[in-house]
Amino acid sequence: MRSPAAPGAVGESAELVLPWLPPRQLATVASACRALRAAASAVASRRAADAARGLEPLPIPFSNNVDSKPYAYFLYTPFSLTGSASSPPRYQPWGCVWARPPGPTWPRPNLDGFPSAGCGCSCASGECGGPRCACADAEANAGGPGSEAGMGSLRECGDGCACGPSCANRRTQRGVAVRLRIVRHPKKGWGLHADEALRRGQFVCEYAGKVEHATLQSH
Repeated sequence: MRSPAAPGAVGESAELVLPWLPPRQLATVASACRALRAAASAVASRRAADAARGLEPLPIPFSNNVDSKPYAYFLYTPFSLTGSASSPPRYQPWGCVWARPPGPTWPRPNLDGFPSAGCGCSCASGECGGPRCACADAEANAGGPGSEAGMGSLRECGDGCACGPSCANRRTQRGVAVRLRIVRHPKKGWGLHADEALRRGQFVCEYAGKVEHATLQSH
């Protein structure tokens, strides 16, 4: 005789385990019973709603009018470098029901010996990025309306500076600041699109990744 508490117990266990599964394994589990099918569907919906796993200030949803794939599966990090660069994680929870949102992604984690890109200024409050700041972006400050300011490299405060996360000269360190969307194209596959109007030279996000062969993605 089936226990009336069984479906609830299955759902609670699924919420802990299913977010760790890649799409193929998630689909296999979903075929086991109705409760797991519902739990897997909820995980897939949450994944499609935010590629950033709640690690960015704004969600990055998927949009697909081409086929039935709700999302593209990949590992996500808000940092360009991680302390375990030699052995990156193979799995990452995605699609969880967070009891509370993940913590802010600033400051960056310990990079285990990687030197900071910051220049080490000690400006008074509110003066970072100004003409006397050692971390000032001379290219951006010299540019005027219609110029190419902000179209090249950016110079800003970093870990070695006396200022904190509220410093205005940390444009690239606050995560995704504009609304983005990952859209599937019939010929080009998935691509990152802006979901709002952008100013010329406005910093959008750091967009990087690792190219893998299709046979590796199947494992």
